[in-house]
Amino acid sequence: MILENKEKQNLFEFVHSKELNHFYYAIFDLDQTLYDYEECNKHGITSIVSAVNKKFGIDKEIILDTYLKSRETINTNLKNTSSMHSRFLYLKKMSEILSIKNPINNTIEFYNLYWEKFFEKMELFDWVESVFKKLKDQNIKIIIATDFNARIQFLKIRRLEIENYVHKIITSQEIGEEKPGTKFAETLLNSIKSDYNTLFYVGDNPKKDNFLSKYGVKTFII
Repeated sequence: MILENKEKQNLFEFVHSKELNHFYYAIFDLDQTLYDYEECNKHGITSIVSAVNKKFGIDKEIILDTYLKSRETINTNLKNTSSMHSRFLYLKKMSEILSIKNPINNTIEFYNLYWEKFFEKMELFDWVESVFKKLKDQNIKIIIATDFNARIQFLKIRRLEIENYVHKIITSQEIGEEKPGTKFAETLLNSIKSDYNTLFYVGDNPKKDNFLSKYGVKTFII
């Protein structure tokens, strides 16, 4: 097993230490923490660009640029909500800008293709299952705390085949706010009902995933 950075090594050592005996809950981010989100997203976008190019003959660079601009518009207009991540809205906006014929059917087609190709590429990072198994053996409950649409995140967890390890999933869609917002943090912590020093959190993004450290929750940014 290759542990790419020091913080990941620290997590692995912590999980196999006596200190773990003092913890009851392990909270994990999902995207880019448990699998390579960036690679999956890239695969989905590339598939969309190729499909639009093949079907309508539009230059691939124009398609990609339009998709990225559409994403930026949706991100700005729906900032700090789960809808800012909606691939359906990105593709709807892209189809409008490119004047795609039959936009309703084609937007649905592109959306389904994106997720088909995204899920096709998903693979659990090699350290995750051994850590989850160790936590389960220690009777430590695993919680997934994630931005994004709840249904999509459920499907990702099932695709990664870790649903039997997961005690609870909390998403920004149901909270109405993205990480690192105070509402997200307090809703998450209030749902656990345990002393904060009995929890630890694992994420990948130093800008978003340090949001529980101010409450005294042990945090690993891997």
